[in-house]
Amino acid sequence: GPSAARPAPAPRKVLDGAKVARRAAEASEPLLGGGRGEAYGAASLAAAPASARAHAITLWRDVRSPSKKATLHDVSVSFEAKTTTALMGPSGAGKTTLIDVLTGRTLESDLVEGVVTVNGRELPKADFKYFTTVTPQEDILLADLTVRDILYFTAELRCQRDLSLKAKRARADEVIAQLGLQAKADVVVGSTEKPGISGGQKKRVSIGMDLLANCSVMCLDEPTTGLDAAAALSIADVVMSLAKVTGRTMVCTIHQPTWELISRFDQLTILVQGRLAFCEAPARLAPFFAGGGHPCPDNENPIDFAMYRLQDGSATVWTDLWRRSAAAKARATETLPADAFAEPASRAGDYDAVFGRYPTSAATQYWILLKRCTLSYLKDEDQSVEHVMPSLMQALVTGLVYLNFSTNLYLATGMCFGVMGACMIAFNAFLLNIPFEKALIVREYKNGSYGAAAYWASRMTLASVSAACVAFVTPFIWWPLMGLPLNEPSRVVYAALAIAITAASYASLASLAGVVMPDAVAAAQTSEPIISILTLTGGTMLTRPQIKVYWLWLYYINPLHYCYEIVVTQGFQGRHGSHKPEDTLDYFHYGNGHMGANFTWLITIYVVIAAAGFIIVPRFMGH
Repeated sequence: GPSAARPAPAPRKVLDGAKVARRAAEASEPLLGGGRGEAYGAASLAAAPASARAHAITLWRDVRSPSKKATLHDVSVSFEAKTTTALMGPSGAGKTTLIDVLTGRTLESDLVEGVVTVNGRELPKADFKYFTTVTPQEDILLADLTVRDILYFTAELRCQRDLSLKAKRARADEVIAQLGLQAKADVVVGSTEKPGISGGQKKRVSIGMDLLANCSVMCLDEPTTGLDAAAALSIADVVMSLAKVTGRTMVCTIHQPTWELISRFDQLTILVQGRLAFCEAPARLAPFFAGGGHPCPDNENPIDFAMYRLQDGSATVWTDLWRRSAAAKARATETLPADAFAEPASRAGDYDAVFGRYPTSAATQYWILLKRCTLSYLKDEDQSVEHVMPSLMQALVTGLVYLNFSTNLYLATGMCFGVMGACMIAFNAFLLNIPFEKALIVREYKNGSYGAAAYWASRMTLASVSAACVAFVTPFIWWPLMGLPLNEPSRVVYAALAIAITAASYASLASLAGVVMPDAVAAAQTSEPIISILTLTGGTMLTRPQIKVYWLWLYYINPLHYCYEIVVTQGFQGRHGSHKPEDTLDYFHYGNGHMGANFTWLITIYVVIAAAGFIIVPRFMGH
């Protein structure tokens, strides 16, 4: 390629003494079995060796669109069992796309030409998650749980089903020791607002989650990004040792590494513009460029030299040079095993023994996820306290505003406001919090930790039970303050049951919407119009005859109006006041004999929302 003057290196950032000491301490955290370069680990964490090969892969994006384009071009690369590969390239080179192809995560609109085999066998795209995991660049963790909590729950979900709970937790403790996290095991992970463990420690926890899975191939997306040199080398030690001791195939995308770090990998694969530019041992990088007429200076990092050359406008020169190399020709002409295109073996046979399926049953997944999300709910003030306290405060304020009101239309309106407040607070509490964990859900689902049905059932259970319990208490606060009858306790109990079921429906609807929404901002923007529509069609601001005929369907599917009728009827029957109670009931078109039918409709609406979740949630778990 054409020669060009190299830019001057950027000045080093100077760190203060305290920060240097903290990073040095993090980088020197002990790893079980020795220091840098030594293997550590245990046979209990071993996975079945697997070699993944991509044969002449070309990937077309948006294949149905006239503007379709290829993001990978005739890529042939091998990732051998028990080896480590560093995957590099400029932005947009196709690194993530290649990982998507290897792990079966391409989109429905993509067209993949070529073959991906594992141990010489082509597998269905849906089965790739049973033997591969992807550790994302972002440390996606539950901020309010401790390191031990996270790895214990992960072990229960991802270790083999024949292991006891004690054995699974012992395996998690082993991972904690291997990753040098003993001192931080009982510290909460934390977030930007709630400080916890450091960035390097979060990276180790994230790797530990995938290590607990019995998967043969681990793909790590830029595991050293954001870390200083010492912490990055420490993470590299983890990767090298995992390949040696547990038999895993490790593939890491790397950004701006030092030569000391990159030289530890068994293979260096460089992509540029969707094409292979190099795929051999790192020690062969400098001779490769020297063979192209550009020897690397002795005092320069070969990987920096290579990346600069690949971005100076002559990338095609190097991709063509690689294509003509002996190594590339050997891969291109490599003969596929005889069974590469054979029908995949049944999971009930050897295939299941090697690659596995979900390690736990759907019922066990549900129970583990319910325990985890309940613990997170109780520890996270944004969820538990901000749900319970506003509900109780709203009930108290409503009761005081309508203190000892006479039995009239205004009192009925106040009762409906008490109902609406409990339900809407529950709706917002879950709608605005679930999007924050969506990235973790998608990661675990794509990695084969659990099924969509188990997640939805656990999340719906937590939302329903917590919302129902809090809402059930609220009428016992405002009911006596409003002067409603207490001589028949069954009345307030029926009212509380109706409010609890309605709140459970709204919390479940919010949970469903939270999974569908891409992020918390979109969820917040959605909540206001939804609440407005539900309020307008609840039957108090506009009674049934006043609602336009084309909006009546919203009235009939809105659980608020069934709940309003139960609550107001129970509070007004047999009362005396400035207005006849019957006049108020007639104004809202409420009948005394409708309680059984109203409860039936409330339960039916709740069941329909729950059932809809089992259909809708799987469609959004992979996004």
